[in-house]
Amino acid sequence: MTDEAPREAHVSTLRLMASPRFWPLFWAMFLGAFNDNLIKNAAILLITYSGMKVLGGPAENASTVGTAMLILPAILLAAMAGQLSDRYSKSNLIRPIKLAEIGLMVVAGIGFIFQLPDLLMLVVLGLGIQSTFLGPLKYSILPQLLTDSELVAGNALVETGTNLAILTGSVLAGFLIRDKMHGLQTVSGCLLGVSVLGYWCARRLVPTAAEAPDLKVEPNPVISTWHICQQVYRTPTIFRAILGISWFWVYGV
Repeated sequence: MTDEAPREAHVSTLRLMASPRFWPLFWAMFLGAFNDNLIKNAAILLITYSGMKVLGGPAENASTVGTAMLILPAILLAAMAGQLSDRYSKSNLIRPIKLAEIGLMVVAGIGFIFQLPDLLMLVVLGLGIQSTFLGPLKYSILPQLLTDSELVAGNALVETGTNLAILTGSVLAGFLIRDKMHGLQTVSGCLLGVSVLGYWCARRLVPTAAEAPDLKVEPNPVISTWHICQQVYRTPTIFRAILGISWFWVYGV
């Protein structure tokens, strides 16, 4: 029995990766996280080793500014993003958000080819906003796509894919940007190609219904964040889980 259980879990995971209910979500999110880290690290390397100013400051600030651009939108807009993910169809929200990524990558290509550091940081900010609105969607949509017995494997695969995307995007940025002849063009083409492929995957998501169509979305990010913090604190299990995963990401950053 002990030999059969791991084998069954392995087969189940492979079957899930091949399922049209799951693979479009997995790859849409994987490719998005990959692009986020490819552009952030490529921009930081370009700015740092070219000695460019970024937002009026020295090149040494590039890493801090780039990280802040990705993280600050999550602090300010995460609660609103969660409300929107409940108010509307999750699959219908994911598609236009992924489409916007293509536009951002076109702007990023201009920033790389013409070496415009401030423009690149603004694109990173745009991707931070995009990631903030995708974050609640990629996990909360899983119960609508998977059976109860598949949820643990689905969550694990999405989380693993996100971390692999962060790693591969960060590492590839260094390899591509070091090519003095064609590095900037290669990075630009890679970013655009990955964003188009991610949107193609998003177009194949299984349609989902809105879970709370009557929910009122609070447009003030301060109020919505305060309300969600109050709700979370009243539920110790959720509060401790959030503290745990928050520490994981803080440590990683």
